[in-house]
Amino acid sequence: ALPIYWLTWNGTARRLILLSCCIIFHTHFAGPAGVIPIVALGTITYFAGLVRWKSVILLAIALNASALIFYKYTLFLSDGLIGAINPEVADQVSHFARNQLLPGSPPLAISFFVFEFVHYLVDVRHGERTIKHPKF
Repeated sequence: ALPIYWLTWNGTARRLILLSCCIIFHTHFAGPAGVIPIVALGTITYFAGLVRWKSVILLAIALNASALIFYKYTLFLSDGLIGAINPEVADQVSHFARNQLLPGSPPLAISFFVFEFVHYLVDVRHGERTIKHPKF
């Protein structure tokens, strides 16, 4: 990807090369289950920023945080919190989460993307300019 990038002089083509390589990389290492949530969260974040309504921005922030909690902390919450109350239920929930609910691994860099999306939404909420036309 790097040689193709440096041999390309057009800025739009360069960005498309980087975007394509990023999607290919994430799809190869995490599969579609690792790419689709990030693309979906990015799309929701983009449109929430365009709308600029407080309720929509807060909902998008909550959705991003929920995705992070779901992918990264479901097993911790089921094992730790539920396990402290009732270990048998925690084992059942943990087994269900591992085998039925969660993908084999969380989307690559889900924490990074969620923090970037939330940061953007908070900035928009505080009056920063929105991204109206993403450069590709």
